[in-house]
Amino acid sequence: FGIRTNQGLIYRGSEINDATFTAEGQRHKQNVDDIVLDKQAKILKIGVELDLRKESAVSPNNKAGISGLGADVDYTRLPFNSYADFVRDPDNGTPGTLKAAFDILANADQKVVYYHCWGGADRTGALSFFLNGLCGVSLTDLFIDFELTTQWNGYRSHKSKNGNYDFPGMLNAIKASEYYNEEGTIAEFCKAYLMGHGIEESTLEKIRTNMIPGYQTGMEEVEGEFGKWFFHNAL
Repeated sequence: FGIRTNQGLIYRGSEINDATFTAEGQRHKQNVDDIVLDKQAKILKIGVELDLRKESAVSPNNKAGISGLGADVDYTRLPFNSYADFVRDPDNGTPGTLKAAFDILANADQKVVYYHCWGGADRTGALSFFLNGLCGVSLTDLFIDFELTTQWNGYRSHKSKNGNYDFPGMLNAIKASEYYNEEGTIAEFCKAYLMGHGIEESTLEKIRTNMIPGYQTGMEEVEGEFGKWFFHNAL
């Protein structure tokens, strides 16, 4: 909505591990040390780690329900889809997955949230698209946010058609959604889509209230041309 969102409530990034391990043929590196824990205690103050990975890719400690940031941080794992698969099945085959994630995000004013998958790009990016879109972030900035993740661990193009990093495929899936309206705004679409997948309107409005200074219910109705899709020019 042209307003800077509140900072320090919700963070995104890559996986948080307190030990190096191997899973699914991938090396998951330790990335929590005393410096990270000191910043966590003094600055970040994360209260919930929301893990979007599937079980086979998490460490033994995570499987025991312990956050990489320490046992005093709530740990929740909700396996997500990415790109077009996320749009078509945001619950990843388990009803209530998306709702559980947004319920956690809605309480970020009580417990700061850090959400991630493995690299923080694909599944994390899909959730970020809808969270930011709900808060009225422009389509251009949503594009830029996704493209910035191509710099993760080496360049990857989101124009790829190989099914792994197909951002245009996600946009086409959105256009095919029953909640899509060419004349509507991104915020309107995201709200309708999320409510259509079982998330209460009060939950979404609480997220907006937490994240947008001075937010008033219904702002998306007066957003005007700033938030229109213009997908016909984007694809």
